[in-house]
Amino acid sequence: NPAYSSPNGLLCTKDGKTLVAGVNGDVVIPEGVASIGESAFYNCSGLTSVTIPSSVTSIEDWAFYGCGSLTSVMIPSSVASIGYCAFGNCSGLTSVTIPSSVTSIKDNAFEGCSSLTTVYVDTGDESHVRGLLADSGLDCTSITFVSPEVTDFLYKLDVNGNAVITNYAGAGGDITIPASIDGHKVTGIGSSAFYKCESLTLVTIEEGVRSIGLWAFRDCVGLQSVTIPSSVTSIGDMAFEGCGNLTEISVAVGNGTYSSMDGILYDKDKTILITCPEGKIGVVAIPSSVSIVEDFAFKYCRSLTEVTMPSSVTSIGDMAFYYCSGLIEALIPPSVESIGNYAFGYCSGFESVMIPSSVTSIGTEPFGCCSALTEIAVSAENCAYCSEDGILYTKDRSRLIQCPAGITGEVRLPNGVESIEYSAFVFCKGLTSVAIPSGVTNIAGRAFVYCSGLTELSIPSSMLSIGVDAFFGCGELETVYVEDGDESRVRDLLSGSGLDCSGITFVPLAVEESLTWYTTKAEAFAAAEESGKRILLLYGRETCAQCVSTRDKTCEAAAVKEELLDGYVLW
Repeated sequence: NPAYSSPNGLLCTKDGKTLVAGVNGDVVIPEGVASIGESAFYNCSGLTSVTIPSSVTSIEDWAFYGCGSLTSVMIPSSVASIGYCAFGNCSGLTSVTIPSSVTSIKDNAFEGCSSLTTVYVDTGDESHVRGLLADSGLDCTSITFVSPEVTDFLYKLDVNGNAVITNYAGAGGDITIPASIDGHKVTGIGSSAFYKCESLTLVTIEEGVRSIGLWAFRDCVGLQSVTIPSSVTSIGDMAFEGCGNLTEISVAVGNGTYSSMDGILYDKDKTILITCPEGKIGVVAIPSSVSIVEDFAFKYCRSLTEVTMPSSVTSIGDMAFYYCSGLIEALIPPSVESIGNYAFGYCSGFESVMIPSSVTSIGTEPFGCCSALTEIAVSAENCAYCSEDGILYTKDRSRLIQCPAGITGEVRLPNGVESIEYSAFVFCKGLTSVAIPSGVTNIAGRAFVYCSGLTELSIPSSMLSIGVDAFFGCGELETVYVEDGDESRVRDLLSGSGLDCSGITFVPLAVEESLTWYTTKAEAFAAAEESGKRILLLYGRETCAQCVSTRDKTCEAAAVKEELLDGYVLW
């Protein structure tokens, strides 16, 4: 659209400088907006809070008229003018912050604000603001003018008038997050509130704070210790991500939601391991009470050399050990039932992994980009998964889940595979050739991303779809083998995935005769009588890994296959 844009779900002009129309709820106006336009939030009776960025210089006529659920507004020091009836009939408004930068407040700007009792002003600026409000027609006799405390913490007020810290402007070092600011109880630390406050070294949160938001202390690289009071009941995901020197998270004993041990954050009962500080060094022994290793729990713990998981653990979450590059092995206990998405991604010290029989669920790319990993082994008793030549499959081999990134040379996939999953071969840089058998219908997006050594590939006529960026970063791919007459279709599939096929040679393959396996005695005997061949009986179950391997691998070896085709009916 050449005229409008919609940042944060708000209607703005195309350049993003004028907010044209707002919405109900808790609204954050994006940085870059210079003017809150005329009637932008007119009669938005469900507007409960609004965060106005420091880029705003004017609040136009009727901008917040009739926003009856709005209880508090902090006007930043960039604003110079407040328009006619800008906050008219905001009947729930109890406090407003008006900085000294405001030089114009038009008539009736706060008409009908019957609950307004407090105006926060800059120190020494009361008479200036009082005069502007009186000139606009507001009766100031029952209003208290308050000069704010000098504080390093920026904040906004929630619907209950409590402060939520949004930013930090102090010098760093050892700090205490207070229980109150400007007479407002501090109940929350907002998302990314201390983002990149690199000079922080120690943080103590006072009693009364109830929530710590998503990424609250992200990339505070100097932070070493955090003390959490008993009042905190909610801690957002990755609250301490990127704090590479953090070695201790300490929780007050009286906290009813969280606890800590050896500097690691747990839930109260220590059944869930939530966060291990990224600065932890050496060995961590998870206590036997833990059943869940939470999402992101050990993410970026690069200095750990060993994590001992007890047999009580049943779940390993998404990215739980992501980028734990110091670990040399993954000892997954025989109690684990699920392994999340990217759980052990970029664990570059792993050479082999054993998945126990208990595992019934494995997410996307569980061992992606583990550059030294050459084998993903699976217990023979596992009913959901298996491995062949170090590659992880579902039990029936219909889905290829993950090829270890350290594998080299040629890979020939077994018969029976139908789908190659998302990022299955991610960063397999030593891979040179992949033979995909007939029966495979789908290669998911990013399946072979950054297989920079891949030079040749065979794609069967059964292939129906190739996902976006399936071969992104495969710059050395020069030969694709296709079945005779299928070049155009395969070229279209590859091009549709985003691959530049201009330098690729498509080579037709002769269609190989396939082995036919009969599953009933009647069919086998009838075929033998008709052909005059002998019957070769493979006695076993289709769900048996050894039997499937014999049928789909041993019997498919070139010399064996040729003899079977010439002389036998297969049952």
